[in-house]
Parts: sequence; C-alpha cells; structure tokens
Amino acid sequence: AQIQYGKLLARQIQDPTQSVLDAGCGMGGLIRLLRENGMSPVALTPNRSQIRYIQSRYPGVPALAMKFEDLPVEQYHQAFGTVLMSESFQYMNLARALQVTREILQPGGRWIVCDYFRKSQTSRHSGHRWAEFQSALAGNGWTVRHEQDITANVLPTLSYIHMWSQRAGLPLIRFLVSRLNRKRPALHFLLDEVIGDLRHFAEEQIRAIDPAVFAAEKQYMLLVMERA
Repeated sequence: AQIQYGKLLARQIQDPTQSVLDAGCGMGGLIRLLRENGMSPVALTPNRSQIRYIQSRYPGVPALAMKFEDLPVEQYHQAFGTVLMSESFQYMNLARALQVTREILQPGGRWIVCDYFRKSQTSRHSGHRWAEFQSALAGNGWTVRHEQDITANVLPTLSYIHMWSQRAGLPLIRFLVSRLNRKRPALHFLLDEVIGDLRHFAEEQIRAIDPAVFAAEKQYMLLVMERA
C-alpha cells in the first residue's frame, strides 16, 4: 500500500526534468522513489535526525534542515518544478505555506498535496479545515488540476493500526502503570496526575484513528494545483 501510495504521488509530477521539493520528507521514502524514476528531489524537514539519515542514505540529494515556512524564498525563487507535501501540510501554517509555495514554484509548476482535512470544527484540531483551505486557494490564484478523495483507501490501514493500539498499546500502558504502582508506589503517587494526562492523551489518539471516527470528521485528499 505504501509503495502504491508513493507511485500515485509520483504520477502527478508533470515535468520530471525539474527539481522536486519533498517538503516534510520524513525518512525519505519518496526521495528513493523519485530518484529511481530519474527525478531530482530535494529533501526538507526540520527534524535533524531525519536530515542525518537522508544525508547518509542519499548523499547526492540536497537536504534542507528547516520548517517549510522558514524557507528563504529569495534564494529559492522559482527553483522547483514541483512542490510535494505528503502528510506534512497539516502541520504548516496555511497562509504562509501558500505564500512560500507560490514563490518557489516555477510558472506552470505543480503543488501536490496528499493529506487529510477536517470536514468541520471538532475537538481534534489536527489538519486544516477543508472549507478554509478551499477559500484560501481561491483567494490566492491557484488552479486545482486534480482532486481525488482517497479516504476509503486509507481506512483499512487505520483499522489495522487501531486494532493493534487497542490490543497491545493500551494494555501495555496499563501494565507499566500497574508495575510502577507496585514497585515504586511513592513515585506513582507523585506522578499520578501526569500519568492520568498521558493515559487520556493516548486514548484520544487511539480514538482519532478509529476508522469510523476518522471518516466522520476527516477527508483524505489528493490535490494537484498549479500557479495562475
């Protein structure tokens, strides 16, 4: 599924002869795929460990250790034929991301986003609101060339992760807390409030990846946009 996901993104790149910025590249899974297809990727991530790994694994690939919003647009003005964001756009400031992308893309360049968006206001604030994103696009002169809802395609993976979180993750947390209570009761008492907060956080995260909850609150979209 991950391989097919990467190939789906790579197929959206219109001009493979121009540099591709993988903004929020993680451990470089797409970097490898892009290189295998004869493209020239540039990796960007604020995570220093990821940068070191990419530099050691792909020594010929330029690696930028910074947040996308902090990219110096004067230096990279119209430097890329494609800007690719795979599950990283949700962490970026919406207005600044649009501004930077517009500055660093070549005329006719493509901005590819594959990420989830919130359908409406919920207690879980991860991801941009779909309506706000659409409004921001319209107000900044972007043309959507391709729009595909792939929510149904990601639900099996979420279901698998959710199952193991419930079967292994939560029982492990309960076991460790119980062990701490038995072995170090004084420390358990001192950390009781913190432990409660962590347990609540874990439960909320597991609930967020419940396929039914995710499908009700979010939509996972593949978007291809071009500069006006």
